[in-house]
Amino acid sequence: MPGTYAVEVAAAADVTDALRLLLSEAPAVSWHPAEFTDGTHGVGVDAGNVALLDVGSLVECQAQRIEAVFQEHVERLMETPGTMFGLTGEVVDAVMVSSGYGDGTYPCYWGLAADGSLTSLVVDFRVLAEKILRTSRVPFQPGPVSSRGEDITGLRVLAPDGALLLDADYLGTFITGGISSKTWNPDALPPPGSVLEVTEYLGYRHI
Repeated sequence: MPGTYAVEVAAAADVTDALRLLLSEAPAVSWHPAEFTDGTHGVGVDAGNVALLDVGSLVECQAQRIEAVFQEHVERLMETPGTMFGLTGEVVDAVMVSSGYGDGTYPCYWGLAADGSLTSLVVDFRVLAEKILRTSRVPFQPGPVSSRGEDITGLRVLAPDGALLLDADYLGTFITGGISSKTWNPDALPPPGSVLEVTEYLGYRHI
């Protein structure tokens, strides 16, 4: 609903950890990914900052006005974790913060109160977080290795004694139709009993 809402910035050691827009004083009892218009659940960053803006004010602004305001306030992020400003006048309707360690894609979550109403919006810059990985091994078979999506983060071939024969990070990746593939053509096949080690990204947790 229209109104005045607080914005909180969490920071540690001069690094922005998270940004939260408080829509209600009710505590959040559940969290749900905030879906963007393109179907993703994260905000893409390529300029080291993230802004929350009132969409009604945003659509009324000319591009030149938005660019001028951005340039004016982005320099302030060198000295403070966040800055607030008005897009169309004196009323503060936008906030901008530095985005954790910099560019990337950061997940956003809606916080829901016990009655199902929205209580907050959080942008998590995954600073105080660790990746959840799962490593599995299967018998190695010659030929191309393909993976769909971005969940597979590591591929290695190990000899029966555990010696490293191949680290796929050093191979080129080819992406066709959403499938990424890496091809290894060794001079000699690995010894019998060699294994393919696959590391998958399952998500992250806060520490």
